[in-house]
Amino acid sequence: MADIFISYSKQDPEPTRELAADLEEMGYSVWWDTSLLAGASFRKVILEELAAAKAVIVIWTPSSVDSDWVISEADRARAARKLIPLRLPTIRLHDIPPPFDQLHTETIGNIERVVGALTALGAAAPATTVIQMDADQYFDRGNTHLNNGSNDFAIADYSRAIELDPEHTTAYYNRGLANEKRGDFDAAIADYDRAIELDPEYTDAYHNRGNAHLENGNNDLAIADYDRVIELDPEYTTAYYIRGNAYRIKGNYARAIADYNRAIELDPEYTDAYNNRGNAYRIRGNSDQALADYNRAIELDPECADAYNNRGNAYQRKGDYARAIADYNRAIELDPEYAAAYNNRGLANEKKGDKVRAIADFRRAFALDGSLGKDGLERLGVSPDT
Repeated sequence: MADIFISYSKQDPEPTRELAADLEEMGYSVWWDTSLLAGASFRKVILEELAAAKAVIVIWTPSSVDSDWVISEADRARAARKLIPLRLPTIRLHDIPPPFDQLHTETIGNIERVVGALTALGAAAPATTVIQMDADQYFDRGNTHLNNGSNDFAIADYSRAIELDPEHTTAYYNRGLANEKRGDFDAAIADYDRAIELDPEYTDAYHNRGNAHLENGNNDLAIADYDRVIELDPEYTTAYYIRGNAYRIKGNYARAIADYNRAIELDPEYTDAYNNRGNAYRIRGNSDQALADYNRAIELDPECADAYNNRGNAYQRKGDYARAIADYNRAIELDPEYAAAYNNRGLANEKKGDKVRAIADFRRAFALDGSLGKDGLERLGVSPDT
C-alpha cells in the first residue's frame, strides 16, 4: 500500500501524472488509479488504498469539481483527517464544491508546501530527497512544463519563481505565454505589462502583448505594440505580418499590404504573408494580384488548405466556378472539417445551378459550424434542421 493516494478526474490526468512523478522522484510512495491491475475490483482496491494511505491529495480541476467519485474520496479523506486539497491556478475557491471550499487549498505547483503537509500527516519521504528550490529552479521547471504543454503546471512554477523573486522579468513573460496558450488573454496582458515595466525594451513582450490584444479584439492597442516592436527592431518580421493582419481586420487594406510587403521583403518564403496579402488584394477587388499571391503561397506550402480555399474565392469572384470548386475540393481533402471550404463550394455549386451539390455542401458546413451554411440552405428552400 502507498503512503499517498491521489484523487483526480480522469478527464484531467496530466496534473496528476506530473505531481505523482515529482513526488515519486522525491522518494514518496504514490497510488493513483493507473496502478490498478487488470481484473482487480475497481471499487474494492480504491477503498483499500484510500483507507491505508497516510495522506490523500485531492486535485480540484474543471472536471473534478463535478466528479461524484472525487467528492466522495475527498469526503472520506476529510473525515479521516488526512486530506490535502490542491487546485489548478485556474480554479478559484468558489469553484470548489462545499464544504471543501472552506478549506485552505494550495495551488498544485507549490511542492514545498505539499511536502510540508505530507510531513505533518506522517507521510514523509527520506529527508535527503526533499529539494529546496530557488526562483531559477522553479523557472526552469516551469519552462519544461510549458514545453510539454502543461500550462497550468508552468503557471504554478512561474508564480512560485515570482514569489521568490518579484523582479524575475522572464518569469512574468513566460507566465504570459502560458496564460496566452490557455486562452486567458487578460492574464497574459497583465504579465506582459509587468515584464515591460521591468524591461521597457523587452521586444518579445511587446510583440506577444500585441498578439493578446489582437485576440481580445483590441486592434489599436495591438498595432501600438507592434509599432513599438518595429521601433526597437526594424527587422522583426512577424511584427510586420501581424500588424498587417490587424490593419486588414480594421479594413485598412493599403497599410495591411504595405506591412505584408515588408514581411515578404524580410522573408521571401513567408507563406502566410503571401496568403494574407492575397486576401487583402482580393477584398480590394484585385483578383489577379490575389491569385498570384495564392499561387506563391501554394508553391511554398502545397498543403496549405487556407491558400486553396482563398484561391477558390478569388476564382469564384472572377466567375471561374470550375477552378474555384477544384480548389475547394483540395482544401477539403487537406482538412475534411474545413467548414468555410464546404460553404464556399456550396456557393460555387449554387451559382453553377447544381442545387443538389450546393445543398449537400451547405448541410456539411452547417453541421461543422452552425454559423455557416444556414443562409444557403434557406435560400434554396431547405430547413437547416432537417
